[in-house]
Amino acid sequence: MLAKITDTIVRERLVSAMTHARAINRIHGTHGLVANLRWLHKFFESSKDHVVVRLYRDFAVHSFTWTAFRSGGESGVPFYSGALIYSGPDAGETFSVSLAPYHGWSIHS
Repeated sequence: MLAKITDTIVRERLVSAMTHARAINRIHGTHGLVANLRWLHKFFESSKDHVVVRLYRDFAVHSFTWTAFRSGGESGVPFYSGALIYSGPDAGETFSVSLAPYHGWSIHS
């Protein structure tokens, strides 16, 4: 499950990304911000261990990195990480590779 966001910088980045997602109509759907956050939640929800996913601010605009922690939340064992990358004409450099161009968010691990 996605952890409660307590980091002010990450919270501000998420609010900014949500505002941008609404503006470009990319909340839901394959490359929607909320759709990808829900995918992360569902992916780890089926784990037999208690898993917490923590978002961090990425250097790329509207993008995040994430880490999944097992058994004990953030004080537990980090076991999987990746990024939620925004790609589009206004994205700037992301240093990520995509096989097909898209406008919106995508999970990279």
